[in-house]
Amino acid sequence: MSKPLVTMVFHRVEIELRHIEACREEVDWMLHAEVQRLEQRLRSEGDQMEEDERQELYEHHEDTHWELSDVFPRLIRYSMFVMSYTFLEWGLLELCAVLAQIRPNAISVKDLQGRPIEQARAYIAKVQGVPFPAETAEWQEIGAYRQIRNVIVHRNGIVAESDKVIRQFIEKNPAFAALDQHGHLSIHSEGCRNTTNTIRAFFKLVFGRAFDHVKQQPST
Repeated sequence: MSKPLVTMVFHRVEIELRHIEACREEVDWMLHAEVQRLEQRLRSEGDQMEEDERQELYEHHEDTHWELSDVFPRLIRYSMFVMSYTFLEWGLLELCAVLAQIRPNAISVKDLQGRPIEQARAYIAKVQGVPFPAETAEWQEIGAYRQIRNVIVHRNGIVAESDKVIRQFIEKNPAFAALDQHGHLSIHSEGCRNTTNTIRAFFKLVFGRAFDHVKQQPST
C-alpha cells in the first residue's frame, strides 16, 4: 500500500500544477485578445476622425489600454507565482503526511522549527530519512523564488537595492522577469511557466526519492 500512496499524491500534485498553468495561459490569452480588440476598435473609430479628435480618443482610453496590457497581466502573474510557491509548500506537506502514514513517528511536521517548507524538509530528511534534493539546481532556484515571493507579498513587488539574490537571479534570467527604474518587479509569462516547470521537476526528484525509500518498507 505504501508505494501507491506516494504515487497517488504525486499524480494529484501534477494535476494541480496543470490547473495553475492552464489558468495562467487562459487569462494571458484573454487579456491579450482584449488589448487587440481595443486597439482595433480605436483604429477603426480613429480613421473616421480628424487628428485632434483621434488624439483625444486615444488619450481617453489610455488608462484602459495600460491596465489591460500592463497592470492586469502583472497582477495575474504575481498571483500565479505566489500560488505556485504556496502549492510547493502544500505538496511537500502532503508528502510528509503520506510518509507519516507509511512509517508513523513520534515526531510530527508541526513539532519542527521553521516555516512550512523548512519543516517539511526537516521532516522528510531527518525524521523519515529520505535524501532531500537540496543539492539540485531546482532547489537552488526555488531559493530565489522564496525571496521573490516575499517581495511580492510584503512589499508589493518592490525590489530593494539590498535584494542581491533577486537582482542577480533576474540578471541571469532576463526572460523570467524585469525591474523598472524604481525597482518594481514584473514577472513575464515565461517566468510563470518556468516556475511551474521548476516546481514540477523538483517534485519529481523528491517524490522519486521518497518512492525509492518506501520500496524498502514491507507491503501491507
